[in-house]
Amino acid sequence: MLVLVQLFVTTPPALLDRTHRYILVFGAVAGDPLVQKQLEFLSHDGAGLKERDLIIHSYLGEDPQFKQFNVQAKPFCVILVGKDGFEKFRSAKPVTAKHLYRLIDAMPMRQAEMKSQGSKN
Repeated sequence: MLVLVQLFVTTPPALLDRTHRYILVFGAVAGDPLVQKQLEFLSHDGAGLKERDLIIHSYLGEDPQFKQFNVQAKPFCVILVGKDGFEKFRSAKPVTAKHLYRLIDAMPMRQAEMKSQGSKN
């Protein structure tokens, strides 16, 4: 059974613009090694992030976003939110940029973007 969670109702206004995808990184404490690893995975390809209209937000400890995004009191979570405001992916382990890009590039909206970009060249 597939369950889609739409996040616009309770998300911060920045997530409502529908012009970006978001990677939300949650960690227990400042300096959390899993958060650091996730951010490191994402930091090596600024061009790939920009091409896919990705914005990264990180939240630590008691941030209200934990409750808002239904992140349990676990040490780590990463969530991918699509331009449509729906949660597309969630993991309790750091995920490589390559893995996230494969997920994003398979999305219908991203397919249309790539087709449109290809026709402009």
